[in-house]
Amino acid sequence: MDGYCCDQLCDAACDVCAWDLGASEDGACTPAPFTSDASEACAPQTCDGVGVDCVELCVDEPATPAHRPADFIFVVDNSGSMGEETQGLEDNINTSFANVVASLGLDYTVNMVTNHGTSSTSVCVSPPLSGTVDCAAAAVEIPGQFGHYDVDVQSHDGLCVLLDTFSGSNAGGEADEWGLFPDGWGPWLRTEALKVFVVLTDDGTSCTWDGNTFNDGNTVIDGQAVAVAWDEQLLALSPAQFGTVAERNYVLHGMLAVQAAIPAIPTEPHLPSDPVVTAECAPGGVDPGTGYQWLAKGTGGLRFGLCDPSIYDTIFEQLAAHTHAQTLLECQYAVPSPVGQSVDPDRLRMVFTPPAAEASVYTPVATAADCGAATTAFYVFEETLHLCPETCAEVEAEPQATLDVQALCE
Repeated sequence: MDGYCCDQLCDAACDVCAWDLGASEDGACTPAPFTSDASEACAPQTCDGVGVDCVELCVDEPATPAHRPADFIFVVDNSGSMGEETQGLEDNINTSFANVVASLGLDYTVNMVTNHGTSSTSVCVSPPLSGTVDCAAAAVEIPGQFGHYDVDVQSHDGLCVLLDTFSGSNAGGEADEWGLFPDGWGPWLRTEALKVFVVLTDDGTSCTWDGNTFNDGNTVIDGQAVAVAWDEQLLALSPAQFGTVAERNYVLHGMLAVQAAIPAIPTEPHLPSDPVVTAECAPGGVDPGTGYQWLAKGTGGLRFGLCDPSIYDTIFEQLAAHTHAQTLLECQYAVPSPVGQSVDPDRLRMVFTPPAAEASVYTPVATAADCGAATTAFYVFEETLHLCPETCAEVEAEPQATLDVQALCE
């Protein structure tokens, strides 16, 4: 085989009877590619994955998981007890939040629903996240990146303000301070994005909107009732944006007046599986926000104590990382883009290598409809590689395997 006396039958794809390994004319059946000093070398090319032909690769790298976009909506309590917390938000929103989200590669927007201005409890987000240079004037929107719906939010009415201003004054809701967004903050959202609410308040909920009363009474049971009722109203506002009872498209995180999950570690969040708590953080905790807590639990969100603004950098970093994980798309990967080249989908392939088995080469089909029962196929849609269902199942069954994406040169 290949001019050598081989140690075994060598007829599998990418296997050849390799060069002399030290025993004169004895050869070994070996998978390509080979090193450049061998007589049967493919380098700098590699085996084509189907036969034993050599091909040149313009891309050969680990597959990069794809993520959904994320639209963040911050609702911040502007009551008199929130001065230090507001300053903590302003100090960290660029460096410890937006920069971290961007470094993770997420497509994101940040939207504020809170009072804008120069007072100690008004929120003024600085560049580069916003375009605002004068906090006494209107906040400056950066389309596709930052928006600020300037409206006063007091101790107990954050949930009602969100519902009331979603469609703006044109729908009978409270107008923003400057009259800039009569259609509300809803138009800033993207239907394909996960909606991520971040609530900052040291209080609970007691407000009425459109005939619906939301009062958590600072109790666990009343907080649950608030969460169920508010969720129903939010989903009814826009199923396209927020999803349905069967499949919600939002998550709510709370920075609340609650004691940390581990009191000795103030940055430790309460997880969705953790119970609603009534123990408050200090100093400055007023009410534990049981309604917000239930919403966080029900939507997969985190709950942090907000009493110490010096730890907001760590809290924001955790929120960014949590969103990165929640937006992960199952069995979808980014299309590689070699410098100066576009990639023809027909010249893409993926190599799946389990830890204790031979590698499989996945090849493209035209559309999802062409997948059939194939276990070695993928398709390209909207600049994303989608594994076919059977292929996806194979990959998910081997969490320790590697998956590489390759592009054949033109």
